[in-house]
Amino acid sequence: MLHEQNSSTPPSIDVKINVAVSCWGKDLTFDLSEHGLIFRRLLTEIGWHLVSIKDADVDIFLSLEFSQRTLSIVRGKVEKEKRILVQFEPPAVSPGSYTRSTRNKFGKIVVVSPEFLVGPTDEFWRQGFITDFEKFEPSKAHSVIPGSVGVLNENKFSLVYRSLYTLRKRALQTLIENNISLRIGGKNWDKGFIWTAAKQIHAILICLSSGRLPRLGLLRNSFKPIDRSIFVGTVENGLEFLSQHEYALVIENDERYVSEKIFNALEAGAIPVYVGGALHHWGEINETAILARPNPQAILRAITSVTEAQKIQLRNAARKYLIDQETRKFIQRDEGLKRLGEILRSYLRTL
Repeated sequence: MLHEQNSSTPPSIDVKINVAVSCWGKDLTFDLSEHGLIFRRLLTEIGWHLVSIKDADVDIFLSLEFSQRTLSIVRGKVEKEKRILVQFEPPAVSPGSYTRSTRNKFGKIVVVSPEFLVGPTDEFWRQGFITDFEKFEPSKAHSVIPGSVGVLNENKFSLVYRSLYTLRKRALQTLIENNISLRIGGKNWDKGFIWTAAKQIHAILICLSSGRLPRLGLLRNSFKPIDRSIFVGTVENGLEFLSQHEYALVIENDERYVSEKIFNALEAGAIPVYVGGALHHWGEINETAILARPNPQAILRAITSVTEAQKIQLRNAARKYLIDQETRKFIQRDEGLKRLGEILRSYLRTL
């Protein structure tokens, strides 16, 4: 069971605060995407007034993921201490957000893993991931094949130290070679040599542009194609797809990072086989998953060596975790946004 401080305290600042927001590189005043609408609501709850990045009267600049383009627009009118960066993606995905040069442009940095904390004004934010408070109920139209593994990921590349993209592909190849019943949902697993080579070159350039040396060893076996018979492409309902498998292979993009993937696996009723960041910040979730070492053979052994008694124990732990009302509330996306709002309000009080 989890406990948290009350994050619904109204802001103690009476004056109107004009906030310009860069939402994944877009001016939030023009962003009508789901992300944009979510963060518009967050600003309303905080009590801040949204203005355009190009507005002359900007008090605070909030960058949801780093964008040099939007920062350059506000840099001359918002001092460093009033610029806030929220890093949603890990270094494996967005290495440029973690350079010293980028960090020095902001007065406050909010990170999604305690392992990304660097400076004294950095703060760890425990996100929320589940969008529906009611437990997902899988369709009865599909039977679960014993020992089957579902994977829900887009095929991507990163040559940043501690990224897990290459491990994911090697693990899939190992499972296929050992005749594990496997299905992969997500884009680009059926792409050929030219597409793969272009993505690898892009990954090298991303590393170099962020001042990092690319881990060229991660290129090994990256051109070996995935068997198209197990690739189902983009799926309409990710939870329904995962619910059709006994296991869900959850390999995060970065070994220090936690995303919605393991929560989706639990919601779907699959047993997570997990490689990624520390989970204990979200309650007693370690007991719900098979925690595998970041090695293809170790992942294979983790799946093939589970006893029926252990499966029952894992499912019971998952059921207990998901039905606990306080825990379930804590891992809701909206509750996570409230925690982010309190971090932003608290920082503003120090200015």
